[in-house]
Amino acid sequence: MESLKKLLSKSNYSFIYCLPLAFAFAAAPAYIEEGSFQASPSYFLMVCLHFIGFMAADFGARFLIRRYVNRTLTLPSYTALDRLLKKRLAVLLIAAIIFVCWLPSLIALYPGSVINDTWGQLKQFMDFQSGLPALYDHHPVLSTLIMGWIIVTLQTVLYDWHLCFFIYVMIQALLTSLSFAATILYAYRRLKIGRSAALFMLVLYCLLPIYPPSIQTISKDALSAWGFVLFAILYMEGVRSEGQALSSVKYLLSLIVTALFCSLTKKVNPYVTLLSLLAMFLFVRRKRLFLCIPIAAISLVMFVLLPNLFAAYGVEPGGKQEMFSLPFQMTARYAEEHPDDYTPEETRAIDNLLGLYDLAERYNPVCADDVKGYWELGETEQYRQYLHAWYTQGLRHPDTYIQAMNAMLAGWFSFEEYDPTMDMGAHSQLNGDYFLEYITYRDEPFDATAEVYQDLYHGLYNIAVLNLIITYGLYAILIPVFSLWTAITEKCRRGKRYWIALCPMFASLFLGCFLAPVSIYGEGRRYLYPLTYTMPLMIAWCIFICKQSAMFKKDCKQAEDS
Repeated sequence: MESLKKLLSKSNYSFIYCLPLAFAFAAAPAYIEEGSFQASPSYFLMVCLHFIGFMAADFGARFLIRRYVNRTLTLPSYTALDRLLKKRLAVLLIAAIIFVCWLPSLIALYPGSVINDTWGQLKQFMDFQSGLPALYDHHPVLSTLIMGWIIVTLQTVLYDWHLCFFIYVMIQALLTSLSFAATILYAYRRLKIGRSAALFMLVLYCLLPIYPPSIQTISKDALSAWGFVLFAILYMEGVRSEGQALSSVKYLLSLIVTALFCSLTKKVNPYVTLLSLLAMFLFVRRKRLFLCIPIAAISLVMFVLLPNLFAAYGVEPGGKQEMFSLPFQMTARYAEEHPDDYTPEETRAIDNLLGLYDLAERYNPVCADDVKGYWELGETEQYRQYLHAWYTQGLRHPDTYIQAMNAMLAGWFSFEEYDPTMDMGAHSQLNGDYFLEYITYRDEPFDATAEVYQDLYHGLYNIAVLNLIITYGLYAILIPVFSLWTAITEKCRRGKRYWIALCPMFASLFLGCFLAPVSIYGEGRRYLYPLTYTMPLMIAWCIFICKQSAMFKKDCKQAEDS
């Protein structure tokens, strides 16, 4: 019994989170393929296998981290790598290393992948340049202006769309590599994770195959993601310093600028940044009044100044339906499974907003786009009536809503979905009056190099164990939950709430992935950029927490001995 308690203590009672995740991951394939799930003996076998795998991975990760922490506590030394990490220009040197490692992939995927939304944004910018009131806030206006200003302006000089796309990708890659270099230096200098862990982070950023396909996408998500990394670093430093950093004017200005950049370039990020800052305000007590400044600045810009600017310059606001993807999916599944179970009030409310006559046919269990549409739906009063109908139907058939939610979220709990965006083939927003069709295809020899790159990516998926590094579930669920559990359960000094540092990542997961209209389709991976880009930072935070725990236990032992 005593040995069992010791084993559980070493694993931080990780079965508490591993078991429910095993149930979720085992059910995900059925939801993805069929849209529903029924328990069976084979399902419970898969639950057992997943549980054993998750527990083994958790135990192994904790063993390696604790062993590394104990070694770094007893073997301080100074090497060439330490000297590099302490140089004033270290951020540029590390960014250059990362960028050079990405360059072959970026060239192979020349000129980059323009996603469907971006074609529409570029058209908006070209209309805006012509003096037309064409801007529409379905996509963040700042991202439209930045991408349009760089790409369209270069096109008027170079007369080569592909070259303009590639120059934009190079700029984006440079900025992203700088944000990753800043992450490594922050982890080394402030979190004191040691040179080996810093080198491990560098290797992840340089060699993980998830990064080049993400960085070469010309999208609002890739544009915003490197700014999110910088915001996450600053936020983490506020938690690590227990609020002391907030008294620095430089820190506050940096926090405001990065938070505003994130908020203005991705629709969900105002809520991500504000919720994160509110969590810090509630739980980090020192200097917390200073947090009123960034909270007020973000709220003022996003919810007061921006709407007024849009009204003054004729910018159409984005549709409210973007935040209703999950409820709309529940309603659509209800229409499919219970077509005759409607009150007259529910029929009117749902028909006015979503169109009830073909709602069941439009339902796709893993994608809400066909249900919610692409343009603004309804007025505020219609949403109020819809929410009442949604609530009353959920009371009658909660099982339908649960199945709809599970199907919608299944892609994030999956080891089977992995495709990145590497082509420009999805372009329903392409307007032939602005762009010729040939622009959406790669020229020779890059059509061949991109195909080879894609084949290599697919080949990696067929290699057991290695394929895990390109699957959704690892980055969307396993690493974040492992980090959160570590932050909650490691024994550190009283009053330390290290889990707060992970609030931006989890807010992005819940608001940007779980409520997203697409979970696993071709462009679904871009919703994961805030998590994949900060994954090494989460690992560094786990090392930092374990180091603090080891130091605390060492101090307690010394106190007992004395």
